[in-house]
Amino acid sequence: MYRQLQQILDDSSVPAPGEHHLAALTANQRTVWANARTTYFSKGLNKASLKAIEDAAFFLVLYDEDLDFDPNDPSKLNKFSRAVLHGKGYNLWLDKSFNIVVSKNGRLGCNCEHS
Repeated sequence: MYRQLQQILDDSSVPAPGEHHLAALTANQRTVWANARTTYFSKGLNKASLKAIEDAAFFLVLYDEDLDFDPNDPSKLNKFSRAVLHGKGYNLWLDKSFNIVVSKNGRLGCNCEHS
């Protein structure tokens, strides 16, 4: 698993158009996301990729910033909490019941289904 994660971190390839913020679709209105699923994820590689995400036990977010928390500095806790709760609006897969957020400096947080 370490090697696979390192390979992802070392990958310098540029995401295809629409690929970089794909998880933002899960934060959209349900009907918009449902229409996107039908239009873009009903066949081929996109369908298989979506199935792999949906079948996974959790979604791992490699957050590209340092996150920290300090009881004496509420701003750090606020930043950490926002990152784990809703990320940047495009980096958590909000249809998954369990997102694990790992910051650049190794801090870990979990976003669990909370309806």
